[in-house]
Amino acid sequence: MKKNTAPVYVGMDVAKATLQVHLNGHQFEFKNNSKGHTQLFKKLATLTLPHVVCEATGGYERPVVEACHKAKILVSVLNPAHHSERRIIPSGA
Repeated sequence: MKKNTAPVYVGMDVAKATLQVHLNGHQFEFKNNSKGHTQLFKKLATLTLPHVVCEATGGYERPVVEACHKAKILVSVLNPAHHSERRIIPSGA
């Protein structure tokens, strides 16, 4: 049997004090500090290829993104100005 090598996308909403993590239909909350990052990485360690995706949030994302890099976890930071236009629903839709 072939091992699954597809990435598992992990949505992360970053705030000053917390990280809201969305994974496989479940939501988890961690503190946005080094202890919370460690707890997050323990959760992600159960996945084959985690790929964390978050928005740039005025710098609040920087510590966890740096920690992801150090832990060799793939992370993408999206510019909210570039992708928020896709969320607009035209009137009359």
